Amino acid sequence: MAGLVGEADCATPNVTEACLLTGRSYQSDALSREESEQLCRDVLALGCKSVVLTGVLREGRLINAGIDEQGYFELSIDELPYHQHGTGDLFTSTMVGALMRGYGLRQSVDSAARFVYDCMEYGHDIPDVFDRGVAFEPLAYRLGSGVYQK
Repeated sequence: MAGLVGEADCATPNVTEACLLTGRSYQSDALSREESEQLCRDVLALGCKSVVLTGVLREGRLINAGIDEQGYFELSIDELPYHQHGTGDLFTSTMVGALMRGYGLRQSVDSAARFVYDCMEYGHDIPDVFDRGVAFEPLAYRLGSGVYQK
């Protein structure tokens, strides 16, 4: 898997996946800024062009950390008190869609995080959402320009 990541334009592992890819022992999703940056650099060292480390938790915030041509960055959003299936796939799909429309990595990451967050909030009261997964369909039209428009 690390060999495939090395061929990627952008790798998007969560903290657990990044630890597995780099041979680090997993401790927690709660990483300091320095730990997040080092884990990003370790994934980048596999050969990919950029990296977005998803799901870093810090002080009630959900952080997506990354490295692009401008260097290290962190973008955060409030952490919701519940989880839903499919959010990682939805995040990556939304991010790649924005990248394919010509947006930069940081704007694409921010757009994807806000979209996933709003989809989770929207679907919270839908019956069986926690069994079926995040309800993105009702808000998908807001991605028409390539980035999320609230």
